[in-house]
Amino acid sequence: MREFSIQSPNNGTVLAAATVASHQVINSHLEAQEPQRALGNIEALLERMEVRLNGRSVLREERIITHIDETSQAMEQLLTAQIEAKTTLVEERIMAHWDERFEELTNTINNINGLLNAAGLVFCGAGCPHPLP
Repeated sequence: MREFSIQSPNNGTVLAAATVASHQVINSHLEAQEPQRALGNIEALLERMEVRLNGRSVLREERIITHIDETSQAMEQLLTAQIEAKTTLVEERIMAHWDERFEELTNTINNINGLLNAAGLVFCGAGCPHPLP
């Protein structure tokens, strides 16, 4: 707390009494102003801290959102690549399976035709086997 003081040449005069009275008035004003000023300083400090904290919160929130977005995009790309790889693998397996079945069917037809030829018959497709001419 600040205090106002003036040196008086003699303490017993009217000037001294007036000086003491004015010292008291000035000091009481200063004392009354000190809590208000301190409160104002504290409020200003709190406002600055709140602005700073809000700024930090916004930055942290933006960083978190950016991190989540980047992570989500990376996971989506990874999952998409895995799905495409699995789809390709399944398609290749299905095609290999159908190729094997087609080859087995072709071999079976060739075996039947061979047996029919050996028996002197010709297979005409949808009709019955006919004797060779």
